[in-house]
Amino acid sequence: GELAGHPASLDAELLACELVTNAVQHATDAAGVTVAVTRRGAVVHVDVIDDGRSGLPHWREADGYDEGGRGFQLVNEIAQRWGFRRERASTCVWFELDWQ
Repeated sequence: GELAGHPASLDAELLACELVTNAVQHATDAAGVTVAVTRRGAVVHVDVIDDGRSGLPHWREADGYDEGGRGFQLVNEIAQRWGFRRERASTCVWFELDWQ
């Protein structure tokens, strides 16, 4: 998409994939996951929205043997800002990357 070929696009893609994986694993009643990418000047904003009501985002420290739980660690390391919102019928995890 509009991020193609830019270093930040690889980070955005990696983090979005991690969050989608996380949503699919933990929001067991979710029928779908939506990823929305918007660019606001020098900031790339990514929303990962699942329509599951169960399963808040899982904060786990991943150890060497742990396949899951790394998504948020990566987001924390790479993204400049992030957070999540609970709606009545969905959960949105978002992050922002500064576009250098």
